[in-house]
Amino acid sequence: MLAHDPDGALGLVLNRPTDISVNDTMPAWQAVSSPPAVLFMGGPVDPESVVALGVAHGGASIDAIVGGFEPVDLDADPNAVHSVRMFVGYSGWGAGQLDAELAAGGWLVLDAVSDDLTSSAPDGLWRAVLRRQRGSMAWLATAPEDPSLN
Repeated sequence: MLAHDPDGALGLVLNRPTDISVNDTMPAWQAVSSPPAVLFMGGPVDPESVVALGVAHGGASIDAIVGGFEPVDLDADPNAVHSVRMFVGYSGWGAGQLDAELAAGGWLVLDAVSDDLTSSAPDGLWRAVLRRQRGSMAWLATAPEDPSLN
């Protein structure tokens, strides 16, 4: 989650890599991209946009999210940052929409760690995050991909 206030919310899906190489689309950013150096599907909103997160050399700004990661200006010098991950589109909610989904129990709210943003195994990220939780929440990591087949 990048922003959540009375006007709405904006977030990124972290575990959906595409087959689109950063080198093929934004070659100047290849060297500072976290592996796998591909674009990720950040969400269904504005699929023509690219949102990037990275760590600035010299320390995080006040805009840092977790582990020093912050939004990256893709028109700036790529050498000013490292560990960059790029997302096509984003996930968005209107005023009160996410709050209603949270109240209905539609989401698990868990703390992030900086390794989540640059996981080299994004396909296993959901299960890895669940495994580090306490109690019965960790059991969800062992659920089958499609529970209806169980």
